[in-house]
Amino acid sequence: MRSSSPSNSDARSGKAKGRDAVTFDAASMVPPLGRDETDSMSPRLGVLLLATLLAALLRLTSLGAHPLWIDEFLTWKMLHPLGGHGFLEQIRDGFQSPLLLAILWPWTRGDLSETVLRLPSALAGVLTVPLFGLLAARLAGRRTGEWAVLLLAISPFHLWYSQDARGYALAVLGATVATLVLLRMLRRGPTPGAAIGYGLAAGLSVLANNSVLFLIAAHGVSVLVWRLPRRGRDWGLWSLAFGLAGLIVLPWLFRAAGVLAVDRLMPGASAGPALRGETTFSPLALPFAFHSFLYGFSLGPSLFELHRPERLDILQRSLPLLLPAWLIGGLLVARGWWRLRADTRWMLTVWIMIPVLVVTFLAVRNVKAFNPRYLAVIMPLVILLWAHGASSLNRWRRGLAIAGLVFVLLATGGYLGAERYAREDIRSAAVAIAAVATQEEVVLVPVVSGLYSLYDPGSATVVEFWDSPIVHDMTTARETLALRLEGRDSGWLVLCRSWDLDPGDRWPRALASLGDVSEFGHWPGVTVLHWRRIPAAPENEG
Repeated sequence: MRSSSPSNSDARSGKAKGRDAVTFDAASMVPPLGRDETDSMSPRLGVLLLATLLAALLRLTSLGAHPLWIDEFLTWKMLHPLGGHGFLEQIRDGFQSPLLLAILWPWTRGDLSETVLRLPSALAGVLTVPLFGLLAARLAGRRTGEWAVLLLAISPFHLWYSQDARGYALAVLGATVATLVLLRMLRRGPTPGAAIGYGLAAGLSVLANNSVLFLIAAHGVSVLVWRLPRRGRDWGLWSLAFGLAGLIVLPWLFRAAGVLAVDRLMPGASAGPALRGETTFSPLALPFAFHSFLYGFSLGPSLFELHRPERLDILQRSLPLLLPAWLIGGLLVARGWWRLRADTRWMLTVWIMIPVLVVTFLAVRNVKAFNPRYLAVIMPLVILLWAHGASSLNRWRRGLAIAGLVFVLLATGGYLGAERYAREDIRSAAVAIAAVATQEEVVLVPVVSGLYSLYDPGSATVVEFWDSPIVHDMTTARETLALRLEGRDSGWLVLCRSWDLDPGDRWPRALASLGDVSEFGHWPGVTVLHWRRIPAAPENEG
């Protein structure tokens, strides 16, 4: 009697399932010890090459076209220290991104070059694209990997930080490599080479940006849940992997603990800032981070507009564009999450949620303000869910994925070419003022005084505002300006990121109350006002 065998359709289904899905053991939540077919799965070579070429074109073109902005100026300052500090001192003190400082140090000792400062980030961004395609394919299948590699190549969020002289693009690259190695170890079991590779990749990515620590913690949780070691040798290898990463970053962790307000983590400690003990965290920061991962900062209101007093009106006018973008993005991400195998779904949830919860907790306690860039290393995982949701749609529903892609392209186009979304152009403002200002005048630069001086090193006296109180009323605004204009008959006010000190935008009106004011010029994110003191009327001798 002939034994039963699976039908041809079942066989074909099994092959497809082995090719396009991760073969974790969902019942036991433990990945297989043997070689998994998905370990060798990759997007098609042509797709990887085209996506990488597109990523390089977007990230390397016009790399030095826009001037430094305030965060990049912090990198420049670390590379050009005062007081005779050298390489070792700066690397030791630069706990936020010592890896980037070490890479840039030999190349930035001469004149300012925005291109050179951003080149490591751009190259890291390009390299991340094909590696992320491999990771996405091995977690969710080849078609997902191909969608993912395209979406990351055009991602406006990733593009922004790939053209930014900070360590975020390097951190995303290192985190992607570490996660690839971790996935291999979860499936095949740890080996000495893989353990060392993970420790090096994870440790160096933390030295690119210390927020990667939270993803490494999530990796550790996933090991305990999905690959709890059962032998002493495995415990030793996993300890080597995470211990090596810890040893690499330990000196900078001690340095960070002495700078950040970690005392606010203690029970009973004050969590609030100096004013009124309130937290600076807003729950709206979380949906904004989700929006940023999908569409960057160039769909809907710009960052500048979101800091304006009338930001709610601006946001309301943008809702006809934003609501369908949010709906489509949310549906694709939710579908992608649901369509994953159960074990992969929950592992990705752990990798995403632990960094989100830690960064949120630190923001609530005011140890560090919340910003989407502190979660940059989980942005590719969100894109992976988006890609899996898009790739799992049948041809009758594929219009939803195409519509989502259109919104991403709109955001990418806004980043590349719309002045509304351009970074602050303090360079153009400084050059324009330097051409007409006199030594007798004063230039008031409330927030970006050091950056301004980098582009205008001496046409007039530059006055800083670091000791200025936050402006909450017109009286404070007038007193702040009057003190700095004392003894001068004319001067300039450079408004760039002034919302940090003047959230109500009161300085222009306060300046007008002190004399005659005219708008000298406007550039992306920068407005320059010229001020003249009105001579006192002569006394009536009659």
